[in-house]
Amino acid sequence: VFGCHGDAEILEQTKKMNEAASLYEKAECYDQAASVYIQLKNWTKLGELLPRVTSPKIHLQYAKGKEAVGDFRSAVQAYQRAGDLDSVVRISLDHLKDPQEAVRIVQETRSIEGAKLVAKFFQRIGDYSSAVRFLVISGCLSDAFRLSREQDQLELYADILAQECGEGEARTEFHSLALHFETAGKHLLAGKYYFHAEDYRKAMKHLLQASRQSPEDAEALTLAVQVAGRAGDDVLANQLVELLLGEV
Repeated sequence: VFGCHGDAEILEQTKKMNEAASLYEKAECYDQAASVYIQLKNWTKLGELLPRVTSPKIHLQYAKGKEAVGDFRSAVQAYQRAGDLDSVVRISLDHLKDPQEAVRIVQETRSIEGAKLVAKFFQRIGDYSSAVRFLVISGCLSDAFRLSREQDQLELYADILAQECGEGEARTEFHSLALHFETAGKHLLAGKYYFHAEDYRKAMKHLLQASRQSPEDAEALTLAVQVAGRAGDDVLANQLVELLLGEV
């Protein structure tokens, strides 16, 4: 076997590539054999060897070759073996018309690049709520905000933001949302998002106003109780008590 390997190297150096590849195979040096088959563009032989090839680089080269000739299913399998899941997402969306697979991969890997690809796909087909979700996952928050505002879906954006971002994250984005709803005179939503932005005094101010405007709507009051609890601020607690006693 070792003799075969040495002979194969000599043959490769002297550009006798087919013979070199055969000897590498005989020596069970499958990565080297595959590398030679790539140089020869012998995709058939390379495909036969792939299950025994360990090098991600070779799988990647094979994937690119298969993609170039339009064999997208083989390309996807090879990209998966190479660990290039963003390319799997791209081909699933652009060529295999399989957005479910693309979504599954991105939700599993949380890949920023993959999420951007999925978001663009959903924008193209007019599924803006899904587009916003994947823009948030990809960290493109300003794009998500802009798209949500254009589509009049800022509440959806905020809900997704709350789901996808951990406690204390995205304060700036929640503050922008609160300002937007404050300007629009929507006290409940302004208060809710000031709460998420951890601006407790402004949150309480708007929630108290919302509660006064719609006493039958319990949401503002429930949120105000949460704000008072989270803030640990006696002034805010007293404001809430006064509202409950009917003095505000």
